[in-house]
Amino acid sequence: EIRKKGFLGSLSKNRPSLKLDFSEHVKGRTFNEMKRMTLNNNRQDASHARQCMAYDIYRKSGIAAPRCNLARVSVNGEYMGVYTHVESIKKPFLEHSFGDKDGNLYEAQIADFGTHLNDKFEKKTNKKENDRTDLSAISEALSLDDGDFITAISSLIDLEEFIRYWAIDTLLGNWDSATGNANNYYIYRNPNDGLFHYIPWGTDLAFTGSHDFHPDSGPLYRNIKLASRLYANEQYKAKYHATL
Repeated sequence: EIRKKGFLGSLSKNRPSLKLDFSEHVKGRTFNEMKRMTLNNNRQDASHARQCMAYDIYRKSGIAAPRCNLARVSVNGEYMGVYTHVESIKKPFLEHSFGDKDGNLYEAQIADFGTHLNDKFEKKTNKKENDRTDLSAISEALSLDDGDFITAISSLIDLEEFIRYWAIDTLLGNWDSATGNANNYYIYRNPNDGLFHYIPWGTDLAFTGSHDFHPDSGPLYRNIKLASRLYANEQYKAKYHATL
C-alpha cells in the first residue's frame, strides 16, 4: 500500500511525502527487513541534508533515532526528485534500538503531559489493550511538589538520557521538536528497564533555530513541562548546561 503523508509544512499536492506499507495486503511481508518506508519530500529542507545529519548526531549521542539516507523517487514512471528515506518508528526499529518491541509506543504531535492533554499522544503499539496508565503516572508525577517530583519522575523516564536529548535539540537549533515546540517525537516505555525514552522525529527544521549554541535560546529550555520542571531544579539545570 502507498499513501501520502505529511503534517502542516510538509504537505504538497504535486510532490507529496509518501509512506509504503509492504505488509498491508500480505501479512508479514517485508522489504530488506522493513515493514514500511517513509519518504519525505523535503519541502522544508531544500538542502536534503538536515534530517540525516540530525538523526546521526542523536544516535552518536546515545539516543535511539531512525536510520536515514537519500532516495531518487519515481511514481508510475514520473521522476519526483530526491527524497529523504527515514526509518519508520515501528516494531523492527524498537527491536534493534531497545532489544524489546513489546512496550508502549506513543507518537506526539503538539502534545505534552497532562490529565486531559494525554489524549494528544497517539498509541502505536498494544492498541487493543489501550492501557494508558503509564501516561497518567507521568502526569501525576509532574503535579507533585519539587521534593517528590524528582523521585517520582526518575522511576518513569530515563532522565540522564532525556537531558542528552534535550541538549541535542538545543544545539541543533531543532525548534520544531519535543523540547522546542512539543512536537515531532515519540516516547517508548522499554520493558527492559520500565522507563520511557524519547525518540526524535521530523527533523527537517533542525539547524534553523537562532542562537543555536546559546544554552537558553528560544523556548528550548522551558517549553514542555518536563524540561521546565527540570530547569527549575538547580541540580538538573546544572546537568543540562554541563551536557551542552
